[in-house]
Amino acid sequence: MREMEEVREHLLAVVRAAHGRIAKLGCEGSEVAYTTLVGDLIAWSLNYAVDVMDGCQIGSEPEDLDDVIDWIAQGALVDTLGRDRDGR
Repeated sequence: MREMEEVREHLLAVVRAAHGRIAKLGCEGSEVAYTTLVGDLIAWSLNYAVDVMDGCQIGSEPEDLDDVIDWIAQGALVDTLGRDRDGR
């Protein structure tokens, strides 16, 4: 049980480090952009993993997984842009 708590604490440390971290995005021949979206996606994904470790139930049906991905994406967008993908 101690190992699981250590894993949980490590994941939460990565969540804190990734949240709001600025990433440099760009392809050869294109402009470079700086965004926190990548770090926020990582943070929200790992935070979901911690929630699962803490006993949250997840389903295995395709619509359940779609809800998880939507929750992660919406959270990251709100953190990065201050609004969700619908502009709210």
